[in-house]
Amino acid sequence: MLGARGSTEGGARTQGEDRGGRDRGRGTSSPAVSATDPAASQRLGSLSDRKSDLIGRILSDRKKELDLMAELTLGRISSDRKNTLIGWQD
Repeated sequence: MLGARGSTEGGARTQGEDRGGRDRGRGTSSPAVSATDPAASQRLGSLSDRKSDLIGRILSDRKKELDLMAELTLGRISSDRKNTLIGWQD
């Protein structure tokens, strides 16, 4: 049918379908696995913690870069410091 998206009439997708009407399937890291296997649960928790730490560090580094760029743009950094940051020598 022209203009219909997914496999239901009118374009509404059912749960578990992508935009083409195909079943997306299930993920492999389900809570059922971690509930029956304490070691798997611990590994998932450890991975989640490591992911959160990494995201935090990336965001912190990016914020520092943006703050530095703002200072460079607004001229609030001395020319000596700016040259050092950029890597230029006087």
